[in-house]
Amino acid sequence: HYPLRRQRQMCIRDSIYTKSNTDRAEELYYLAMEHQDAARYQEGLKIYNYMISNNHIFPYVYQNRADCYSNLGKHNLALRDLKIEIRLNPNNSRAYYSIGNSYYHLEHYKEIAISNYQYSIYLMESGKDSKYRDAYSTPNSDIIPWAYAMVAFEVANLRMNGSRKRLPSECQYANKAYQLNYNSDTLTCLLYTS
Repeated sequence: HYPLRRQRQMCIRDSIYTKSNTDRAEELYYLAMEHQDAARYQEGLKIYNYMISNNHIFPYVYQNRADCYSNLGKHNLALRDLKIEIRLNPNNSRAYYSIGNSYYHLEHYKEIAISNYQYSIYLMESGKDSKYRDAYSTPNSDIIPWAYAMVAFEVANLRMNGSRKRLPSECQYANKAYQLNYNSDTLTCLLYTS
């Protein structure tokens, strides 16, 4: 067993020293994404911070760090990262949707949340975000019906609070959200409460 253990140690040591910085950064990136999925956002945040501070910028790294911040309730920090993401990828519909979510949680910025949800919808439906498309790009994916639903929900809340500003029709947005994803019980509940 001794020669086998020594051989395994040498392989591990060799693999550590032969990996490029890019390979190590990519491993950290995927490790951080695993921490997000496992709801260990604090650990994922440390990894994203390390990557960004060492200029290992992968696609969506700022957006992913913003997701960590949002899940930790740090919406102002999430907004800062999402605005950087928009500068890097100006037509990223998912980033605009996330900005809407951050403003939604900050309470006093409902109109700004609505306009970001609407712009996210515009980018998705017009196809202008095609360069940045991923799992969010298909019309019946999770993000677009939720963007419609959140506009409907926010507009309904503003109307109930007596807003006299010119607002879009919440019924049109609610119907569109329901048409795009009529199987989602959670989405249906949100629409019926708006």
